[in-house]
Amino acid sequence: MSDVSVAVALGLVCALLSALGTNLAFLFKHRGAVAAPDVDMRHPLRSAIDLFRSRWWSIGWGVAAVAFALHVAALSLAPLSIGQAVLAGGLVFLAVLAERFFGFQLGRRQWIGIGLVAVSLTLLTLTGGGGGGGAHADYSLAGMIIFEGIAVGVGVLLVSSHVIERIRAQPSVLLGIAAGLGFGISDVAIRRSPVTSTGRSTSSARGASSSSPPRSSRSSPPPAASRSATAWP
Repeated sequence: MSDVSVAVALGLVCALLSALGTNLAFLFKHRGAVAAPDVDMRHPLRSAIDLFRSRWWSIGWGVAAVAFALHVAALSLAPLSIGQAVLAGGLVFLAVLAERFFGFQLGRRQWIGIGLVAVSLTLLTLTGGGGGGGAHADYSLAGMIIFEGIAVGVGVLLVSSHVIERIRAQPSVLLGIAAGLGFGISDVAIRRSPVTSTGRSTSSARGASSSSPPRSSRSSPPPAASRSATAWP
């Protein structure tokens, strides 16, 4: 097994552990948020202090920090299409943990939706490819800045949508979309960061060196023989 294949396998393991930890942290933080006073957007600092006074909220943040470190490792080792699909598949972990251990009840439609998501992400993982060239290609800096800027603008608009009377959607839905955009922004930035770029370059170089055929000792004469040959007219 080449170094690139080992790196991808380790990336997938990190992605699975990150998905499990991230969704477990969601459930811990939900339990802590329910026990804490209501969040007031007009007083964000006070609301944050109230949340962190909740034991379960603080535990959730600790678990989320570990999961994020695994998230970064997964994105630096595995191709984005595969690693992100596994990370997004944590929705299955969320459903199982929520119903089995946290007292939530999921209906038939919810389980059908989760099954469709799992099948779709599995197909994406299988067809995403794990090669070294396209999987680890660098982004255009200008294109990334444009994408990140637009995404940040849309996210800010969604977060501040509660003050716009024309937007009739539920605030929780809009905040959920904004959170999804935030995860996408961070993933693209992580893939472009110097740390992950260095890791990809190193693994790609190792894979190229391990896949190149060894030179035969008979293909070129030893230095001494070459010098003696050039000495003759």
